[in-house]
Amino acid sequence: MSPLPATILLLFACQPRPMVEPIDPLAAPKIGITATERGQNSTIIEALERAGAAPRILVPPLEETPAAVLAGLDALVLGGGADLDPARYRESAHDAYNPEHDARQVMDLDLAEAAISWDIPLLGICLGAQELVVVPGSPLADLYPQAEILVNSLHHQAVEYHPEQDATDEGLHAAPAQDTTTEQPWGHRCGTVYNPLVVQDRRSRAQLETLVTSRFGDGRRSYVPGHLHAGIDLRTGWGEIIHAICPGQVVDIHLSFPHLTVVVEHHTPDGEVFWSSYKHVADVQVEVGDDVEEITPIARAFDTEELSRAGWRSNHLHFEIRTSIEDEGTASFTSMTMEELTRYAADPLVFFRGRLVATPPTPTPATPAPAPSP
Repeated sequence: MSPLPATILLLFACQPRPMVEPIDPLAAPKIGITATERGQNSTIIEALERAGAAPRILVPPLEETPAAVLAGLDALVLGGGADLDPARYRESAHDAYNPEHDARQVMDLDLAEAAISWDIPLLGICLGAQELVVVPGSPLADLYPQAEILVNSLHHQAVEYHPEQDATDEGLHAAPAQDTTTEQPWGHRCGTVYNPLVVQDRRSRAQLETLVTSRFGDGRRSYVPGHLHAGIDLRTGWGEIIHAICPGQVVDIHLSFPHLTVVVEHHTPDGEVFWSSYKHVADVQVEVGDDVEEITPIARAFDTEELSRAGWRSNHLHFEIRTSIEDEGTASFTSMTMEELTRYAADPLVFFRGRLVATPPTPTPATPAPAPSP
């Protein structure tokens, strides 16, 4: 028995779906996505929205029965997460076990069992694929390598593959799979970009721009008089959590209060490398070498006492987009011309404007026709 990647095709014998409201072909399909309050699978949500669907986030505990939840959906996605409790497939936990929240597991498995029984379209991604295997009673293979390797996964489990099942009409059937015995090219791919601060919509360009208090290239009188601002300043709340803008790896944490800085390396889908830099932060939550995503808390903004100690009037995050980090941060203080500045940094506003979503303009209400004269 050899483990397969989590991307699989799962076929089940299904019972008739319960009576629900007929699907309106003109309406956006309602797709449920399981998640937790901490991590809401934003990449999946955006993909569904781009395809014209109406995602509904499902977090535990459900306020309705699984049947009631599914009756209002056209399909269900079991999203990603950490490890599934080995007790759910009759195994004991290993020391490396990284558990997903128990309430999330219970919710996912209850919904999956009902969706399978009622023939509701169902997709399992990452943890969700493993949950789909466990529902009908199949086991998972525990994977605990002797040496740690860098892979894009939170898991220590995989699907056990039984080749003899492919010759039958029962059980699980594997879709074509990539050979995972050979090393695959890996990078911290930054496709979708997010606002590093907590706002109503982290993908909104307008909401980011309202937070800007100082722009790239502005003249500065601090530190080295006459140097140019190497990034943008974003207004923050007291102790506000700061997140990575997209998947990457922490490569440097330098300077000290009040200039403590976290630097994250990113790779674009076409292989280009750049860095995001988060300065004037406290209570750093990551270490050099950590992999981060857009939901990963990196640090927080200053609280009132820290801002007073820094001697500043307003709380802010200094954010940079770097094309080079060879200067180890010193060029942020010493660039005196735009030519010097653009050797190692890019304008973050230009970067975000090309990657965040433009908010549709609010329609102007029609002017009412004047009332007829009496």
